[in-house]
Amino acid sequence: MRILIDRDSNGHYRWRLVRRTPHGADVLARGVRGYPDERSCQDAAGLVGRASGEAMLIVQRSDGHWQWAISGPDGERLAESPAIFTDAAACGRALEDLRRASNGARTG
Repeated sequence: MRILIDRDSNGHYRWRLVRRTPHGADVLARGVRGYPDERSCQDAAGLVGRASGEAMLIVQRSDGHWQWAISGPDGERLAESPAIFTDAAACGRALEDLRRASNGARTG
């Protein structure tokens, strides 16, 4: 898994955790806020693998589908799933898979 960092139109840095597949790549997680510099952005992405269970939420959307979110140490939302899930169990499995995989993420 790789941490990809881009600069948005406002000059803030934003991160995505991406895993290569035989057919391209999947975005597994994305940061929900911008950062003033690349280093702080990279540090924020690294928090995903160290997040406590209390910081991880499975949220039902108004359309009945599910999405996960992770809060940072400050209690503010840090990351969310780009994928939408049809049931809470699948969403929870995806979140746990991300947590395990993100411990070895590298910048790229």
